[in-house]
Amino acid sequence: MRDLDLERCHDRTRSRLSFFFATLLSAGLAACGDSTPEASATDSTSTSGSTSTGTETNAITETTGTTETSTTGAPGDWRPAACDDLESPFLDAECLVALQDSCQALSSDACVAREPLDFGDGQYQIRCGWAKVVRFADVETCAVAEVLGRCEAGIEQLIPCSDACIGEPDLYHSLAAVVASAELIKMPCSPTNSVLDGPLGAHSAVGAEPGAVGTCADDIVPPPPPLCACRDVACQSE
Repeated sequence: MRDLDLERCHDRTRSRLSFFFATLLSAGLAACGDSTPEASATDSTSTSGSTSTGTETNAITETTGTTETSTTGAPGDWRPAACDDLESPFLDAECLVALQDSCQALSSDACVAREPLDFGDGQYQIRCGWAKVVRFADVETCAVAEVLGRCEAGIEQLIPCSDACIGEPDLYHSLAAVVASAELIKMPCSPTNSVLDGPLGAHSAVGAEPGAVGTCADDIVPPPPPLCACRDVACQSE
């Protein structure tokens, strides 16, 4: 698994294929022996940044899944069975889908209260976070169909979090675009006010084809999907 993680780190460094591959890079560079300040969790000490997720939770409609993913382990450990014995959840698409399903089944209160999961002796910390989801009826005109609140799985990055709708977006402070469902997703900050990269899912797995989920930031390869042109509308929608 370490060899796979090493290969993944180099691949993502060269190509920066998507928001999530960059997420994997930041979380996995410790396993590669990289000590870049942004990439190494132990190097980031700042806790500055802000988030508006508290007000958004009250302003948007709550939506959750209908079933909870089966888990194993001690009471309170919500680790899905598909993730057993994995040092990195990004090595198995089934694990990532199970994490996604488990978080999406939660209400807002349960989502915020859920404890994080550690993988790889703490190298990867997965959390559930209450996200703002804006679904569009027409991408060309940015007509909004609905604004939802949904619990999403993410990986905590020890990078100071800030509002993705304020200032110029970058790789870690931007909206995520889910192309198939025409959704722009604003992930919350983690409880430690660090970046919570997500949403996670099958598209986050090593080797997954890029394009299913993109990030609404400039200077990335491949470029942001057309849906990202609706970023300002999504940020203003309540």
